[in-house]
Amino acid sequence: MARGFGPDPIVSAPHGRTLLTFDKARLNTVRGLAILLVVVFHVIGPGPGDGMRLPAESPLHPFAAGLAFLRLPVLATVSGYLYARRRLANRHMLGPFFRTKTVRLIVPAVLALVVFQQIHAAMGETVPLPRALFFAYEHFWYIQSLLVIFFVIALCDAVWQPDWISLLLGAFGLSTLCALSAYHPFLSLGGALTLAPLFLIGMVFRDRAAVLSSPAFDRLAGGAVLIYLLGYIANQLIFHMPGQPATLGYCMGGGATAFLLFRYTPAIRGLNLLGEYSLSVYLWHPAAAGLARTVVYRFAPESGMLLLFAAMLTTGLLVPISMAKIAGAISMPARLSGGRAWKPSRSWPRPRMSIFAPPSPAEDPHQESRAA
Repeated sequence: MARGFGPDPIVSAPHGRTLLTFDKARLNTVRGLAILLVVVFHVIGPGPGDGMRLPAESPLHPFAAGLAFLRLPVLATVSGYLYARRRLANRHMLGPFFRTKTVRLIVPAVLALVVFQQIHAAMGETVPLPRALFFAYEHFWYIQSLLVIFFVIALCDAVWQPDWISLLLGAFGLSTLCALSAYHPFLSLGGALTLAPLFLIGMVFRDRAAVLSSPAFDRLAGGAVLIYLLGYIANQLIFHMPGQPATLGYCMGGGATAFLLFRYTPAIRGLNLLGEYSLSVYLWHPAAAGLARTVVYRFAPESGMLLLFAAMLTTGLLVPISMAKIAGAISMPARLSGGRAWKPSRSWPRPRMSIFAPPSPAEDPHQESRAA
């Protein structure tokens, strides 16, 4: 997240919740809501062996899966919206851009991945570290996918900046290609192909904020969300088929939902905090929630599902935020936390610039990751 984020003076409106007044607090609230739902999904678990280890017939599994359009699609759209604020104007900006993404995304992600993989290796997991680093692995596939998207769109912008019409056509084409192609785990290219249309839609939201503030687009977005939900319910109850997110419908439902959240979400303090530390929470919540599950099983095995859910959810949120705050409160070379050369006077970075919680960027679309 760039410092000094706020609405541009040219397009800011004096009042009202629209794309024209989508400021930092509201953006972090939207991102906080999405990351909260990610943690809830992993706490419940996509299957009986994950998260709370609920029975396969538990109604919480389809409930959590049905909220997929509120999680990573929203995060990907937010990332595109933020990128569009400072698009690369020429090839000379590529070097600083790549260095920034390396320090703010790759460094903390690799650190968390290595710790996570070593924990699972100690528990008997057979996935080697090289494969975990370069192929889709647990929840880290999203970070890989996002980096691929960032680098490709940056290279494209450095040579030729597509306008909003080209971005929309690209989103439609990529979504169609994703629906027709198999999932590729190398560098999570399959995930990148799924999320790239939503990233491009986020860029369009930023570029056409004035036009999209018309109430007519609210009705259009609401209709798109309704169509997506009806299709999902029909797949579940009538056709007995799991929802297939790698389709145009997933892009339509996720993008329309993000649009309505951008338009009407007020700033909420708790979600705003989650949004500020969303990357830290995303990277570390499975390990934290898994630790809470172990403690509950050991000391209160008969406590019931409600206590287990509360313990895993609370720990999965608070531990990563606490880690980020501690990392931001100790002296640390700034090159690790913000991409700058080390200076003693600047070795106490703000929490959001720590290696645990650098500026945020949004679950394999075909099979979302385990909770722990």
